[in-house]
Amino acid sequence: MDGGYTFAASDIEAERWREETDSDFAGIARLYDGGRLRFAGLSGSTSIRTSQLTFKGARGDGFIATAIRSGRPTTYNAQATAGLATSVRSEPLLLAESLLAAMALPFLERTGQLTGLLIVGRRGNAPYSESEIASVLAAFCQNSL
Repeated sequence: MDGGYTFAASDIEAERWREETDSDFAGIARLYDGGRLRFAGLSGSTSIRTSQLTFKGARGDGFIATAIRSGRPTTYNAQATAGLATSVRSEPLLLAESLLAAMALPFLERTGQLTGLLIVGRRGNAPYSESEIASVLAAFCQNSL
C-alpha cells in the first residue's frame, strides 16, 4: 500500500480477526506518540487512504470516538442509522472502506489506559448480530491485540 504503510506482523493478526469475525475489513490501530491511534495492521482494505487515517481521541460522535471515550465496544449499522447521514460523515473509515456495518473494540491496559483498537467491518448489509458480538468479545478478551 502507498502512504508509508508497510506490511507487518499486525497484518497477519488483522487477517485472523477478519476471518474469525466473517468480516470484509479488519484493522488494528495502536496508540503512538502524541496520543494518536494509527493503523498498525490491515486486512481487506480497499482504499489507500485507510492506512493514513489517524484517530485523534474521543472527539466526535461516531462509533469509533464512542469506543475510545467509553472504553467499551461499539457497533455501527447503516440500516439502523439510515436517516442519520451525520453518522457516516463523522467516520472517514466508513466512507473510505464503504462499510455498512462495523464494530470497534478498544484494548485497555489493566490500568484502564487505551493502547489500541480493533475495528472490523462488512461492506454488505448484514449487521453484526448480538451472538456475533458476544463471540468476538470473548475471543478478543482471550487473545487481545
